Amino acid sequence: MKDFITSESTLDPDAIRSRGFAARIFPEFPSEEEIALISDLIGATEIEFWAHEFGLPSQHFAAQPVGLMFEKLFENAPYGLLIHFLGRNLFIWAPEDHEFLVVFGNSDMVHHVEQSGIFSYKFADYLNSGDLSTKTVKHLEQMMETYTIC
Repeated sequence: MKDFITSESTLDPDAIRSRGFAARIFPEFPSEEEIALISDLIGATEIEFWAHEFGLPSQHFAAQPVGLMFEKLFENAPYGLLIHFLGRNLFIWAPEDHEFLVVFGNSDMVHHVEQSGIFSYKFADYLNSGDLSTKTVKHLEQMMETYTIC
């Protein structure tokens, strides 16, 4: 799973494409509730994750039931997180800056998550909220272009 993360500790869109996966970008850091709802939606009872900090080796947290991982996930929230729903080709990338997250994996699952309403705040609405600087909006528009993969 670490092959999705570049040496700069960012998500590699080419690695997503090479697997034939889809990806969608959503605003902000994933909440416990959102992670649990995705888990229920796709029938995954366990998650594992990797915490990535630029310049340091990633730290792997072995699979455990979803609810038991919340404390570890949020202890590691200052880092880039790659969350894998065990037994499913579905992942969440939450970078260190918490301005967005990327759901990627099996195209049908990504579309199912997208249509589910779990993430009710659309990324375009987030960009147009007026709460972000022009520089941030430009950066996030680039991220949206990079991580919207069909």
